[in-house]
Amino acid sequence: MPLRLSCDSNRVGGVCSPRCPATLTARLNVVASLATFLSALSLFVLERPQPGPYVLVDDSQHRLHRAQHLCRFTTSIFSASYIAHELETGRLTRLYLRFYHAMYQT
Repeated sequence: MPLRLSCDSNRVGGVCSPRCPATLTARLNVVASLATFLSALSLFVLERPQPGPYVLVDDSQHRLHRAQHLCRFTTSIFSASYIAHELETGRLTRLYLRFYHAMYQT
């Protein structure tokens, strides 16, 4: 599924240019979310860290960690197309776009 966001100044023939900052941001967001989801899935094959004074990882934390990153990954995919629509209609500015991504990524 291609990720396209509106960027009027870089629009070429109805397709958003790869140089468009919004397109790049959406793609980076999906890639970063996929990377964190894959790292969460790696907990299936890696051993659990030994408990220490600052780290205590139990089974429920493993499950919640994977679920949280699955949710972040699917949200990044959904938001790439949804935000494209909001940018095209003008209801969302670049500043609010940054705020939106910062809110669900942290």
